[in-house]
Amino acid sequence: MQSETLILTKRAVRYMTQMNAHFGSRVHVVIQNNASEIKLPFGTALLTASDDQLEVCVSGDVAEIGRLERVIGSHLERFAFRDNPKILWRRTYDTD
Repeated sequence: MQSETLILTKRAVRYMTQMNAHFGSRVHVVIQNNASEIKLPFGTALLTASDDQLEVCVSGDVAEIGRLERVIGSHLERFAFRDNPKILWRRTYDTD
């Protein structure tokens, strides 16, 4: 299962860098150009930064998707407090 959110901000790269540093001391983080993948024990978060937005996609088991949204969302809210983002997740279900 996947869930996505989009944060409109001029600080997208900064927030992605903060997320990478924070989680990188705890779990495996893969960074490539303007994207990173945070591999948590219960799922994965893919962050993609551009000049004016941060796209976040979390994926994992149906039972863990809410936890992923809460963990990643709460950290984003803390790091992006200057922008006061409204993080609204959109879930997509696998049809296989």
